[in-house]
Amino acid sequence: LVQVNGVKAAKSGSKVKVSWKNVNYETGYQISRSTKKTGTNIVSTFAGVNTTNKVLNATKGKTYFYKVRSYVTVNGTKIYGDFSSIQKVITMDDLFEATSEWN
Repeated sequence: LVQVNGVKAAKSGSKVKVSWKNVNYETGYQISRSTKKTGTNIVSTFAGVNTTNKVLNATKGKTYFYKVRSYVTVNGTKIYGDFSSIQKVITMDDLFEATSEWN
């Protein structure tokens, strides 16, 4: 199974959109998110032929490391490819917005 390439992770508020280039002949994908660069913590496994992104909830003020791998199902068993390169995302705490009126 071919390794997933082109992985990107972009934050938007309390969400992170993880995207990648489609892998041919896959049954689905698995996404790992960890607070350590070397960690693996599966947060999503889903079937999806031609699926190239997934939006996940994230806690603000944390640093996450994402990686993706594809899988095929053969006789009811999932066979996984290698994980992609790691993408780092820092989810910042909300910044307050101040407005001032000038006289």
